Amino acid sequence: MDKVFVTDQVISAAHLATLVQDNKSGAVVTFSGEVRNHDGGKDVATLTYEIHPSAQEVLASIVSEVSARFAVNDSALVNTVKEKLPIWKHQVFTDGSDQWVNFA
Repeated sequence: MDKVFVTDQVISAAHLATLVQDNKSGAVVTFSGEVRNHDGGKDVATLTYEIHPSAQEVLASIVSEVSARFAVNDSALVNTVKEKLPIWKHQVFTDGSDQWVNFA
């Protein structure tokens, strides 16, 4: 069964791997994104994320699409998350300017 979570807590890739490990599968693949200290040639001082209330529903829909398309025994990570998932980040740069990313 697919597991979809939206959290403000620290995420453990090792813990998530235990949720999807299965003897029927030959691999467990995880991806861990890292926050960069720069963007567009500027140094980033702080970063905040804002999430739309529908984010968990959108994630579940993406996982269902991938599971239906590929032979996935459990959840999968998709590279279109930033295109479809309603999450925006607010960057404050060391020069005092700021920028919203993925914000309409």
